[in-house]
Amino acid sequence: MSKQIQARVIESLTNDEVDILMSEVEESEVSTEEGFKGVFGCTRKYAESTPWFVGACFYDLHSDLINARVQEISNEGLYTKDGRFVMRVDN
Repeated sequence: MSKQIQARVIESLTNDEVDILMSEVEESEVSTEEGFKGVFGCTRKYAESTPWFVGACFYDLHSDLINARVQEISNEGLYTKDGRFVMRVDN
């Protein structure tokens, strides 16, 4: 697979992982402003005014965890030359 397609696959997996992790956040974790900022990496006011950017803030704060998970997922998958997922490969 070309470097460009690899980058597109990694970006897609990263976006999916950010969405998954953000959806798993417990209400109790973000009940205070400090908690919200600690989980999402931005203030609640900023999140309400620019909701499309919250995922990027979340990624910046948790990039090590997300990148490790994306690497694990990509290593477990078999892809076509054009980047389409074929199947999971168990190691």
